[in-house]
Amino acid sequence: MDGITKLNAHMLPFAALLGIRFITAELDRIVAELLIRDELCTSSAVAHGGVIMAFADTLDAAGTILNLADVAHTTTIESKTNFLAAAAPAQK
Repeated sequence: MDGITKLNAHMLPFAALLGIRFITAELDRIVAELLIRDELCTSSAVAHGGVIMAFADTLDAAGTILNLADVAHTTTIESKTNFLAAAAPAQK
């Protein structure tokens, strides 16, 4: 089973809720996109930090899923992000 097929077969419900779409999925590289919609923004019309962190955590999980044996399980015990700037919503 190729990487995209495996990730779509194990799509995390929260990732689907956010609208994450995987573009490519290889053992050493995951590419995905997330459209920044108004409901994912702060009141100042920039992506909420929690959304950015959730996106990063989901891609991390995707890479883990592709590299673990089918019977193995894992969890995140710590994650940290330093924000330099946020994304603005797409222009309508």
